[in-house]
Amino acid sequence: MKRKIALFLAAACIVSIAGCGNETNTETVQKVEMNEPGTFPIAKEKITLTIGVEQNQMVEDWKTNALTKELEEKAGVNLEFEIFPGADAASKVAARVASQTALPDIMALANTGLESHIDSGTFLPVTEYYNNPNMAYYFNQRVAEDTEKKEFLLRNAKSPDGEIYGVFRYAPEIGNEYPNRMWINKTWLDKLNLPMPTTTEEYYNTLKAFVENDPNGNGKKDEIGLIGSTDGWAQQPQDTLMNAFLYIDPSHDYLVPENGKLSVAYNKPEYKKGLEYLNRLLSDGLLSPLSFTQDRSQLAAIAENPEIQMVGSLVAGSLSLFTANSERKKDFIALPPLTGPEGACFATYRPTMPSAPTFITKWCKNPEVAFRMLDYMYDEKMSMWQRFGVPEVDWSSDVEGLKSVYEDSLGVECGFKQVNNIMDVNNSLWPNVFPAFRDMRSPMSIQGIATSENPYDYTIMTASAVPFHLDKQPEEIVERIAYTTEEYQQISDLVNSINTYRKESVARFIVGDKPFSEWDSYVAELESIGLEEFIKIAQKAYDRTKGE
Repeated sequence: MKRKIALFLAAACIVSIAGCGNETNTETVQKVEMNEPGTFPIAKEKITLTIGVEQNQMVEDWKTNALTKELEEKAGVNLEFEIFPGADAASKVAARVASQTALPDIMALANTGLESHIDSGTFLPVTEYYNNPNMAYYFNQRVAEDTEKKEFLLRNAKSPDGEIYGVFRYAPEIGNEYPNRMWINKTWLDKLNLPMPTTTEEYYNTLKAFVENDPNGNGKKDEIGLIGSTDGWAQQPQDTLMNAFLYIDPSHDYLVPENGKLSVAYNKPEYKKGLEYLNRLLSDGLLSPLSFTQDRSQLAAIAENPEIQMVGSLVAGSLSLFTANSERKKDFIALPPLTGPEGACFATYRPTMPSAPTFITKWCKNPEVAFRMLDYMYDEKMSMWQRFGVPEVDWSSDVEGLKSVYEDSLGVECGFKQVNNIMDVNNSLWPNVFPAFRDMRSPMSIQGIATSENPYDYTIMTASAVPFHLDKQPEEIVERIAYTTEEYQQISDLVNSINTYRKESVARFIVGDKPFSEWDSYVAELESIGLEEFIKIAQKAYDRTKGE
């Protein structure tokens, strides 16, 4: 529940007016003479800034980190870190806020639901800074030729009270925007002389062939047709296959708009038909029931079976669930979204919004210096540094003759190649917890990374899947809903109760523990729990977020 709340808060930007933060800060602010925007150091005298970060096993040492050293040298600051243990960071922050015990000058705990403390006045509004080109110097540089993008970012960074709290990150990765993907065993397709399935019925027949015709060649009927997990990234079969029946958006609690009016997907007749299809797959031995009980590590263990290939198809946001040099991974290719019996063929789309804000607290004595330093992170080199490591060391811009992974599908030219592995413990970067700006079609983004020599690199395999999903979302989708604190308090228990009942019932329908004759009572129980009230509150927040 804590994680659900934290993610809900982060996605919703839950706030109310926080004027008390300004009053507290005014008493302690120190005026420091600043240098001209775009020149270094930021201030004419060296100051110390404290930063609260979440414990991260990938960071060898925050203080001696190469990015820390670069910031200290260029910005002319001394950085000190307070590390919050990942397991209970949220509770420790909450206790400090409740007791008004000072927090660090800057808080960068992206997964801890810091937004929930805005209405306590803990964090300073930075709207005025963003609107001042001398303060948000690097941000304005990056959007200077795209006023529409600037307006989009500033509008969607706002809280319901019209203020921006926190210096946000904007770094869209097209693979993350279309997360619900399926993969199929091409080796088995070829061995059994089967075409790529395009419809749900063809997919049923393909899985049936997989489990009945011994494609792994061991003389046993041990093949698994389709498998997923309960907690892996986009590894839930019901959330991916259901797009062949109606559009599914798990990131917004399955809310779907039609002519501006919200409803949920999971009480509709089409959703029932999707569950009946999944039940058919499972009843006929084509969908593993483990998909509804096992976690992602257990899925990975099955997928990586050292004895023999066991899996014909799986649902997963990427094939990073396999080890880097996995032999099992080499059997898989992307399965394009399937078309259902009524012609539906959707792909879940989550457009990137400004997110994971880094907050300046009311205890910061030099908020202007803090903002200017964070704004420097929008610089292209700095934005690249915190994602890919030290420029021209961990990655290189010498890409003559190379193609990007998205050059053919998106037209993004190659901008760099990765040299060192930064996906393990390193002392090169702060992994994606601070402000950044990497535009979707920029060569200096994940879309512009050079194609690896390893065709089974998970980034390349994701890039091979993305084109099948592009523009397969409805014209009208929920992009963002900004709830106030009061609204969130009204719906938090409702959402938790509804989701608990929904998830349990969906799994039981699929595995056969709950007969479909109980569908009407399932729908009635959702209403009894408070579905109508949840939609009513969501509608109000949705209309306000859209400016209606």
